[in-house]
Amino acid sequence: MARCFFLNLPPGAFVFALLTFIDIPDSIAKPDLRTLSGTIVRTLDLVGFALFAPSAVMFFMALQFGGNLHPWGSPTVIGLFCGAGVLFTVFLFWERHMGDEAMIPFSILRLRIVWTSCVTMFFVVGVLTCAAYYLPIYFQAVLMAGPVMSGVLFLPNLLCQITMSMTAGVMGKYPMSCT
Repeated sequence: MARCFFLNLPPGAFVFALLTFIDIPDSIAKPDLRTLSGTIVRTLDLVGFALFAPSAVMFFMALQFGGNLHPWGSPTVIGLFCGAGVLFTVFLFWERHMGDEAMIPFSILRLRIVWTSCVTMFFVVGVLTCAAYYLPIYFQAVLMAGPVMSGVLFLPNLLCQITMSMTAGVMGKYPMSCT
């Protein structure tokens, strides 16, 4: 476990030094903090957040407790699922009541580009997450590699993903012309 930490220390130090000594200019002027704080409090949907956060916490606690600390049919797990469902339903009604001032405005979901990009990212991240989760298990179970060797065998996949992400970012910033 400590080896992974020390393996990431040199690149982390390099990025820290790079960000410390490079001045990144602001593209737009920022307003004064005193005027901004009043606007932030008014425009944030704090009630929506206060309904959504406990709902998410209860849902994930139920998933964590179910089958591990308590049986799936235990009152604790069922109560957490029911509480999460009730609070999430109240959250949805609150968001509908708030309209376009809500934390997640429902009018955004009507835009085709928003929901199609959400579906696309669901599948893209799903594939990457499955690969990141099951590939080390494959290395350990099928190839009989130890945990450290499994990490070493996973490095080419990770390095390829990082390289292609950086390449895509550069290509998006400087698009090639077809003329």
